[in-house]
Amino acid sequence: MKDPKKSQKILREKQQVDLIIALLHSGSNKKFGDQENLYAGLPNANAAGWVADHVPGVDLVVSGHAHQTFPRRSTSHLNRYRAPLVAPGAFGNGWIEVHWSLELRQKRWRITQSHYQYVEAPQEIAEDWLSWLPWQKRADQFMTTELPVRWLKEPSKTAWSNCINELIKSALPEPKRALLPSWQYEPLLFPNTGELLKRSHLHRWWPYRNHLQLASLYGSQLDILIDQKKWSLIGKPVMGTTNQDVWMLNYHLQGNEGVFRALIDHDQIGQLDSISWPERLFQFLRTARILPAECDFLNIIP
Repeated sequence: MKDPKKSQKILREKQQVDLIIALLHSGSNKKFGDQENLYAGLPNANAAGWVADHVPGVDLVVSGHAHQTFPRRSTSHLNRYRAPLVAPGAFGNGWIEVHWSLELRQKRWRITQSHYQYVEAPQEIAEDWLSWLPWQKRADQFMTTELPVRWLKEPSKTAWSNCINELIKSALPEPKRALLPSWQYEPLLFPNTGELLKRSHLHRWWPYRNHLQLASLYGSQLDILIDQKKWSLIGKPVMGTTNQDVWMLNYHLQGNEGVFRALIDHDQIGQLDSISWPERLFQFLRTARILPAECDFLNIIP
């Protein structure tokens, strides 16, 4: 908190500003990630909540990164933190309006009344404004690239899980063994019946572009991670009592999602895959000639 406190003091005392708004690409949950960041030797990533609570003189904190919307209802009081904090959501779906009544006192403007409300963007704005950006057009073309794989029907949760595990086994680089969190079963994110799979589907199912990275883990470390029931050991079985090379996501090997409990040393972390994990799956499906039998809701187009 040293830097924002220093900045606040300069703004108030030297530059004589009346109002300070802190716009932060940072979440607001002060408890989230405490242990992970301690393990990595980093400060807590959710700085917005800390600034709102511990930096005096800030009139408003605007929090991003976490894709949260707060407040969801119209209100004149935001009491979660010492300074008012708002989070305007994500993907251009809406915005937070902040209405202040100001009064001039001793040559400085002061806030006398506040009101905060979420406004949902009209559909035509949410869909159309990004099309004016050239980079967005290129991104849309990239993400809508079709695969020669047709979606035949909505699978059951068990069929989905079995198919995904087999696809992961097939797509993994050597040593064909990975410790990964389960793919979420979200029918709302499934394609329509008869639709070809697109790159965007893979990125919806695995929304972060993390890369596979090799970790040489002791059996006890594997046990700790598997016992958390967040992870599935996919691919070749673990053999013997020596260290086992396992692919994980580089995000998790930074200690996130409870991996810090396994006390993985930096010397145990090795090769980083050259492409993201969703892209690795895309490249596999683009060239696959046959799919696992468990994937009977998918069909390769010759």
